[in-house]
Order: sequence, then C-alpha cells, then structure tokens
Amino acid sequence: MPASKKSREAIGSIVLDPSAGLSGDMMLGVLFALGADRREVARRVATLPGLEKFRIVAGRVKRRGVVAIRARVECPKKAKHRDLKAILSMIRRSKLSRAAKIAASMPFKTLGEAEGKVHGVPSERVHFHEVGAVDSIVDIVGTAVALEMLGFPRLYHRACVLGSGTITFSHGTLPL
Repeated sequence: MPASKKSREAIGSIVLDPSAGLSGDMMLGVLFALGADRREVARRVATLPGLEKFRIVAGRVKRRGVVAIRARVECPKKAKHRDLKAILSMIRRSKLSRAAKIAASMPFKTLGEAEGKVHGVPSERVHFHEVGAVDSIVDIVGTAVALEMLGFPRLYHRACVLGSGTITFSHGTLPL
C-alpha cells in the first residue's frame, strides 16, 4: 500500500496507547498507516544475511468501528532461533543505513541484558527463543526501518497495562 506524497514527509512525534498491548505486528501496522512503505520496509529488512524468506502482509481492518492497518509477518513454520550475538551480526552486516542499524540493535541489546540478568549469564550468551525467530526479527528491524522512513519521530506512550495470570512459552509457564 503506497504512501501518499504528503505522508512521506517526516512526522514530528507519535503517541502510542498500548492499553490493549502492542505487538510488533501492531507497531508495523501503525507505521504503515502513517506512511511507511511496506514493500520498501520488507526489501530493506531482507538485506539481513541469513534471514529466512518472509513476507509482510498489510491491509485495512475494522474492529469495533475503528479502522486500522493490520500487518502480519508470514514466514516458514520451522524458523531458527538465534542468540543475541548472531542477530546483532546480521544487523551489522546488512545493507541498512547506520541509523537504522543502531535503532534495530537497541531493542535486542536491551532484551539481551534483561534475559542475561534473569538467567544469570552475560548478555552475549543469551539465546533468544521467540525473539530470535524470523517474525520477531522482521517486526523489530522493520519498525526501525519504518521509523527511519518517517524521519525518526519522537515516540511517546501512555501507561502500559500490566497483565495477570500466566503465559506458557519456551521457558514453561510463568506469571505475567
């Protein structure tokens, strides 16, 4: 879905309201709605060496009377999981701009530090499960690329709503 000429101008700031959560797919949808070009984002992200084939699909949806852009990353079911060092190497060796590489690396470094503390290992030894899979890499790197396309607007967010209950994932069942 191509952006109009007007929407390609730099955006000063974005205020996010994650009251119902905010996934990588949702963030990409927001940025596509603001004018980032989906095909160009996918083309740039695909320059990460060793990244499996993927597609970014986006289209209009209407939920409870509100129209939005829904983005989805489609990729092979049996995707590799990678460690922090491998992901940062992929980003560093890609054809992304220096600014996009820095923006794409920061979330992974932050997650690596947090996981390292939780597991009692140095961040460079952290092995990502869900975050190391293709769709998560595309979500995070794609967001950095899309933000660059929009002139790296300032990002603000309202309070994040914390969940309750439990979640089951690669480390088992844990409280939210």
